[in-house]
Amino acid sequence: MSEYNWYNQAIILCPFYTLLKLGVLTPLSPRYMRDPDSRMAPPTSAWSAELQEQKSIHLPRQCDPETLNRVFPRLPNLNTIEVSLMTYPFQDENEETSSSLLEDMWRIPSTRLLPRAETKERFTNILTAVSSNLSNISIKTLSHDRLPFEFFAQNAMTVSLLSTAFQSLTALKLAIDYSDTPNNLHYLGAFQNLETCIRSASNLRTLELAFQSRKKIDISPLLANFEEHNYSSTSLEELTLMGVSCTGRDLGNFVTRQKGLKKLQLGGLGVKAPHQSPIGGVHLREGRFIELFARIRDEMSLEKFMVQGDLAGLESGERWVLELVEEEERLWEYVMD
Repeated sequence: MSEYNWYNQAIILCPFYTLLKLGVLTPLSPRYMRDPDSRMAPPTSAWSAELQEQKSIHLPRQCDPETLNRVFPRLPNLNTIEVSLMTYPFQDENEETSSSLLEDMWRIPSTRLLPRAETKERFTNILTAVSSNLSNISIKTLSHDRLPFEFFAQNAMTVSLLSTAFQSLTALKLAIDYSDTPNNLHYLGAFQNLETCIRSASNLRTLELAFQSRKKIDISPLLANFEEHNYSSTSLEELTLMGVSCTGRDLGNFVTRQKGLKKLQLGGLGVKAPHQSPIGGVHLREGRFIELFARIRDEMSLEKFMVQGDLAGLESGERWVLELVEEEERLWEYVMD
């Protein structure tokens, strides 16, 4: 289920139709003879007015709780919910592979402002509907590619309800958008609630957590909560962590407790512009990568151990920037920056 495709078709496609009507609003004087600002004023005004009207019509319907509660019980085979705000929504399968200007712009993160409050509310509505219909549906895969961190900062009663939607999950993939302004005040509580939701998924086999921010997000509180509850999953087979910082000791303790783990990936590309270097790696505030990797190899029997992105040991001075996913053992073939 993608809340974003419908949202964009309602807001972006409608203005193109609006342009067809702008002629009746344009003064009789030739446009090329007018001042640039005044020349753009009529279409800009009409476009903005139409946008506001279309928003008022379509946005209130996005992930409406009553609609979701009415629809979900009628979908007994529903097992996957995927929310995508990053996927280009106007892809035409019949078009050639060459991308349009709009599609190229779409890949630049700064061109898409995240409506944080609305995105949090819509995902809350989705999971609330799932929690209210557990007797009818069983969700196995849940993903969101740009979820505001403050989603997990909601009150305890709400989080307790939402966590029940995670109970039957076997795959959880979350790209969490962190912004200092709304998140610094409830940093610890949000990590505690995130840990609660993950522990609720007792049959989880795939876990992917990617943090999106201008800086690496310190997940020490999350790892401390896992350690406090002695979280150890025998079912977890694949683990991916991106855009995070912590100590080598804390990360090693968490990873080596997951005895069923078969595939581990540390780092990724991150949300970057096409020609930007990877920004989704892992930073160690304390410790060395060489020691962390040796511990993981000695204490675990992984089938795949992969690394990607910008890896940095802030104390040790280790640093790599990897565009491609590489096997951990090949990392030492690369010259550090």
